[in-house]
Amino acid sequence: MKHLVRIFVIILCYSLLPVSCEKEVKLERSKIIVNPQFAKDLLKKSSDTINIDMIDFFLEVSIYPDSMPGGSTEGNPLISTNCLTSIESLVVPQTIDLVKQYVIKNDSIWISLYEDEKEKIDSNRVKVCRTSINGPSWNPGILVDVVAEGYDSKNDDTFFIRALGQIINSK
Repeated sequence: MKHLVRIFVIILCYSLLPVSCEKEVKLERSKIIVNPQFAKDLLKKSSDTINIDMIDFFLEVSIYPDSMPGGSTEGNPLISTNCLTSIESLVVPQTIDLVKQYVIKNDSIWISLYEDEKEKIDSNRVKVCRTSINGPSWNPGILVDVVAEGYDSKNDDTFFIRALGQIINSK
């Protein structure tokens, strides 16, 4: 009888193993949280410009509601494109990428992994642009702060760069 119970427990454990692994691997692409301290910490650890391998960068942001041409923009989810841009118009190394964005409105933070794949960097590329979709339904005209989290695989370094006081455009 002990042998049958032991076999049953082993079978049960193996049958639950794939379910628990799937939960660990699945990432949430986009969420909104309310956390004033986290917003302050993000702004504190980010900067307006960063230097990677002697190249200075700033963050360009375009943020607007998703809408059909000619349609209303109120109440539609936001789209945000962030571009890590070389100040000196130098070529961006392929080892640099943007991985996550944080859009801060007061104490609310839209956290999103970028949806698009990083485009191949050609020899004249002076910026890396990434896009997030399905954001909150914040209306145009509102000021937000944007923090982009990036990664430099050459130096195995995570960095945070910000663009403060960005207006949500109507498109």
